[in-house]
Amino acid sequence: MVFSDPASRLLFTGDHVLPTITPSIGFEPVATDNPLGDFLE
Repeated sequence: MVFSDPASRLLFTGDHVLPTITPSIGFEPVATDNPLGDFLE
């Protein structure tokens, strides 16, 4: 979900939903240069 308040120039975003993805992409014990790309491969 994305909520926009143009009058205040604010944008509030929530989690993006990707198929079969874990919410911890990018927060793994061993960091990689491209965690989402690695997951999708």
